[in-house]
Amino acid sequence: MAAHKLGYYDIPRRITIEELAAKLGYAKSTLSVMIREAERKIVFNYLNLGMSAVKKK
Repeated sequence: MAAHKLGYYDIPRRITIEELAAKLGYAKSTLSVMIREAERKIVFNYLNLGMSAVKKK
């Protein structure tokens, strides 16, 4: 939520991963892994839900 709120996903980004990590008290590498894992789950769920909708037709 913090990444979204602070503009990490804006185009252009309002905050870098380094700045976000410092603000949240994480190492850059730790935060990067956390964000990638969250994104992976979101994409997985999105694709599965999309496939479920296709299968129902």
